[in-house]
Amino acid sequence: MVGLVGLVLLVSAAQAAKVVVFGDSWGSFSKTEFEQMFISRGHPEITVDNVAIGGTTAKFWSALPNSLSDAVGDNPDCEWVWLSIGGNDGRSPPLLLSSFFIQGHKT
Repeated sequence: MVGLVGLVLLVSAAQAAKVVVFGDSWGSFSKTEFEQMFISRGHPEITVDNVAIGGTTAKFWSALPNSLSDAVGDNPDCEWVWLSIGGNDGRSPPLLLSSFFIQGHKT
């Protein structure tokens, strides 16, 4: 039994990613591109864990304050984080930016 637990831990550690992709759809669609980029540059050993969720907003992630640190903690070999948050915030609600300009605010 101890050998089996050790094997499971060894397999888990071997699968820990060097890169964690976190956030919205820009991140959720990037795992394959990152893996291909690392391979094409001679680093097939660099693995990617994608925990990004398309369509999410900064507000969504703020309700899960430990989610980024948990994602990194699940990958003890993590050296880099690709963080993509905010891409959907202008769309929720869809007229948010229009309302901002209608009220006379300008950037």
